[in-house]
Amino acid sequence: MAPEPSMPQSFLRRRWWSTRRALSLAALAAVVVGVALPPPTADAADADHEDEPIDKVSYHSAIKLKHDITGFRLHSHAVAYGSGSRQQSVTSVSSGSDVNSMWVVRTGHSAPEVDVGTPVPCGGTVRLHHVNTAKHLHTHEMPAPMGSDWEVSAFALMRGTGDGDDGPDGRWATGDRGDDWVVVCEGKNGEDGSRHWKREAGVFLKQAESGRWLTTSSRHTFGEPVAGQQMVAATARKGPDGLWRTAEGVYFSPAHVKK
Repeated sequence: MAPEPSMPQSFLRRRWWSTRRALSLAALAAVVVGVALPPPTADAADADHEDEPIDKVSYHSAIKLKHDITGFRLHSHAVAYGSGSRQQSVTSVSSGSDVNSMWVVRTGHSAPEVDVGTPVPCGGTVRLHHVNTAKHLHTHEMPAPMGSDWEVSAFALMRGTGDGDDGPDGRWATGDRGDDWVVVCEGKNGEDGSRHWKREAGVFLKQAESGRWLTTSSRHTFGEPVAGQQMVAATARKGPDGLWRTAEGVYFSPAHVKK
């Protein structure tokens, strides 16, 4: 319905911005508390799935990863390393509410995208796409800032063009095979024999090309400008420092998978 002619344009603009702000705050609240948002539209045939518990991690989920031993969340921010590659730094933080700890689970480098709600299998390859800076979790043969392991960074080889699925304002970025991580479920097929990555279940992340494991530890803690944050690195040996669990996030049910 068109607005009445007598309605001031300034009022319309204020109302539009107010509505947009309310929607943005609602989406952010859902991310922080871990609410699974419903799809924008749903077919009647999907109604049978609406009440199913969302117990698996799927591609396109936006998640936080919590380190099993320290409870710190995998984190990145627009702060470059002062040495090494000088790429965007990756750390772990104690706060569970920092939006810079949010990562979107994507398919491996050069792999075709899959439907929203498609569960990630144990042994599947993923990229973790940092929401706020549009770079991928990455490792390479570069010494970490402390210790003898490899540096872990957030990396983007180039920015998108803004067309198609590049994301808002062309922020989806491409990288290379150093962004690929294999999801290794704890136990033979996960703690309960699952063949898929389960929410809150223990997983290890192994870089696909180097075979190195994503770790963090309180043994390596930074000073300024990221005081109190722990170093994240890629180590050659699988161990307890490499165990992670999903925490807060936006998760999708099988109802989102196209029929």
